[in-house]
Amino acid sequence: GKPYQQKGTGRARHGSIRSPIWKGGGKAHGRRAKSWEFDIPKKVRRLALRTAISARMQEGRLAVVDDLEIEGHKTSLLQGVLDKHGWDSALIISEEIPANLKLACSNIATVDVLPALGSNVYSILRRRQLVISKSGVEYLHKFLLRH
Repeated sequence: GKPYQQKGTGRARHGSIRSPIWKGGGKAHGRRAKSWEFDIPKKVRRLALRTAISARMQEGRLAVVDDLEIEGHKTSLLQGVLDKHGWDSALIISEEIPANLKLACSNIATVDVLPALGSNVYSILRRRQLVISKSGVEYLHKFLLRH
């Protein structure tokens, strides 16, 4: 706040002791953080997602599964399934992620799980294998064909 009243002291008027002319005050025209963030149009974002998914498909690294149910929530169970298919780095996408799958994946560094709503280009390209459930495919199909 004001260090002293505006009038009657005989001293110069001041509004704050944080002013640059005060000892210990702020810096005049000091640095400010600038955000270089920008938005990409929705249609371009959708096109990028389509391109990323089709790139995985052309590489033969896209697998569609009926459902993502596993017997328990043990990491070893999921690791066994992944090893059987030879998927060492995978992104698993489904409309709804079962809680036990989320638990089983949480301790595998190279496996990510995403709901279809959160699917994005970076996550798809970050992992070698893309595994999508049928419900996830239906959701993405509806989402990507929107105009």
